[in-house]
Amino acid sequence: MYLLDTNIISYWMRGDRQVIDLIKQHAPSDLFLSTITLAEILYGIEKSPGKKKERRLKIKQISSLLGVYAFDEAAAVEYALIRAQLEREGRVISERDTQIASIAMANKLVIVSHNVKEFGRIGKLKVEDWAISGF
Repeated sequence: MYLLDTNIISYWMRGDRQVIDLIKQHAPSDLFLSTITLAEILYGIEKSPGKKKERRLKIKQISSLLGVYAFDEAAAVEYALIRAQLEREGRVISERDTQIASIAMANKLVIVSHNVKEFGRIGKLKVEDWAISGF
């Protein structure tokens, strides 16, 4: 099962053929987004100058197709472990990416992201990039 990161949802919203084709290869019941990603997308819509109504409708359609995972107590435990480890190694990633990763770890999900550089710092986290050619 897969947790789609913010950039993958953004590519989907923009109609990226490669990303959409890969999404279509999976059952909707195997695809999820996090409340963190949803917040990032909604924030992006609010700060953008135009097409707000169209973009709000698009994310509503997408989120209605996918399961949504919240940052819950299990994710909080994973967050603490991940953040402490990354700080010890001097390889900290963004707060939101750490939260998204912790949701994936707590729920045994593979993260789908074009940001493999940051997510790749988290040892046991499984990451796939559906936005690169040839995937």
